[in-house]
Amino acid sequence: MSGVACFGLLFVMWCEQPAPPPAIVTCPAIPAWSQQYQQDLADEIAILPADSPLVLAAREHLRLRAQIRKCANKKKELR
Repeated sequence: MSGVACFGLLFVMWCEQPAPPPAIVTCPAIPAWSQQYQQDLADEIAILPADSPLVLAAREHLRLRAQIRKCANKKKELR
């Protein structure tokens, strides 16, 4: 069944398609980081080599946090 409803009399017919349901957007929560925690992280990362696996993991984590923030903003726009 396609969801299309058609109505008519004799030779006059029209069809309607129901509106799609609203989009459901689910975004995970972002834990809040205090300014002190952020500064401690920055201080520790600054002493590591740029190609350190820990530095690369931190960058990836920050990228994911930015994506989650973007998702949450998009969800607010859809309301």
